[in-house]
Amino acid sequence: MLDSLAEKLSTQPRRVFLMDGLGAVISALALGVGLPAIQPLIGMPREVLLFLAAIPAGFAIYSFGCAARLPVKWPNWLRGIAMLNAAYAGLSVALLAAHAAQIQPLGWAYFVGEILLLSGLAPLEWKVAARG
Repeated sequence: MLDSLAEKLSTQPRRVFLMDGLGAVISALALGVGLPAIQPLIGMPREVLLFLAAIPAGFAIYSFGCAARLPVKWPNWLRGIAMLNAAYAGLSVALLAAHAAQIQPLGWAYFVGEILLLSGLAPLEWKVAARG
């Protein structure tokens, strides 16, 4: 399934960058605005949420910039965001582990969901880049 999706998306690299950028904006808003507003229900310290929000905000700029002006060597740029997404998932796992005693069920649900999403997105982006 991942291979057929990658094959389809490899003809539409701009769309891949736009989808990545949109997801990053949603994450940045959730982490920077939504989750801090309900921080006691999440458990992750507010300063960690704000730190994490800055990262997808940067990813959004990267992805939207690539979509706006599709680089000639777009597969390399897509591999770049795939690696960044994987690294961000790893950072999220580390921060969950570091703050595990404080994390509430809603916080676990959010972060595990985001990690799972990134764990599917990064390999997909890598496969699309390989076909590009």
